[in-house]
Order: sequence, then C-alpha cells, then structure tokens
Amino acid sequence: MNTIVKEATIKGTSLMSGKDSVVNIFPSHEKGIRFFANSEKIEANAFNVISTQNCIVLGNEKIQVKLVEHFMAACALAG
Repeated sequence: MNTIVKEATIKGTSLMSGKDSVVNIFPSHEKGIRFFANSEKIEANAFNVISTQNCIVLGNEKIQVKLVEHFMAACALAG
C-alpha cells in the first residue's frame, strides 16, 4: 500500500460523542496507520484493540479511538 500524496483535513460531527471533530491525514514514510489524539499516538494493529463490541476501539491507558474500521476500510479500498 502507498501513502497519500498530500495532507487532507476532514471536519464533521463525531458519531459517538456528537462533538465537532477534525481529522488531519498526513503522508508518511513509515508503513502503517497511526492515530494521534492529545499528542498521544496509537498504532492501528491487533495489539491495540481494546474492544470489538459494536465497533472497533483502539487504545491504551491514555487514549481511545473508536469506529476505526470505517476509516481503515476506506484506506484499504483507496489502496
């Protein structure tokens, strides 16, 4: 898989919290997908899955990122 060519920003309302959200997507020289929240990083891999009840939740003791399966599927389809 390749990375994106240039930075992209998506704004909208969070499905789970109803709060305004901004997602910035950046090109990278590293393989894999990483999510950042409050200056914390969580890698999208099976070791960081903390829940699969109703949605996929990635996280650690500091952050949680919910509903990642939708974004991950879009990335996979886009190549």
